Amino acid sequence: MAKKEISKSQAIRNYLKTRPNAGPKEVIAALKKKNIEVAVGLVSNVKYSNKSKTKKTTTKATKPASNQAAAFDALLAVKKLTDEHGDENVRAALNVLKKL
Repeated sequence: MAKKEISKSQAIRNYLKTRPNAGPKEVIAALKKKNIEVAVGLVSNVKYSNKSKTKKTTTKATKPASNQAAAFDALLAVKKLTDEHGDENVRAALNVLKKL
C-alpha cells in the first residue's frame, strides 16, 4: 500500500515544528528540496494563523459579564426615553450631543 501524501499546509506545519523561527523564504526553500512547491502567501497564512486564533479566544473569555448588563440597562433607558419623547426628538438631542 502506498503512503498517503500530506497536504502542502501540513508539510509547512511539520517543517515549522522543527524550525519555529524559520521565515517563509526558508520554509519554501526547504520544501522545494522535498519536491513540494508552495507559495509565500500559503506559508505566511499557515505560520501566522495559529497565533491569531489563540489570541481571539483569550480576548473573548476575558470580557466581564457586568458590561453586558450595563449595556442592556442603557438600552432599556433609551427605549423608555424614545417612548416618552418620540424618535425624532431623541435623534435631534443625540445630534446636538455629537456636536458638543
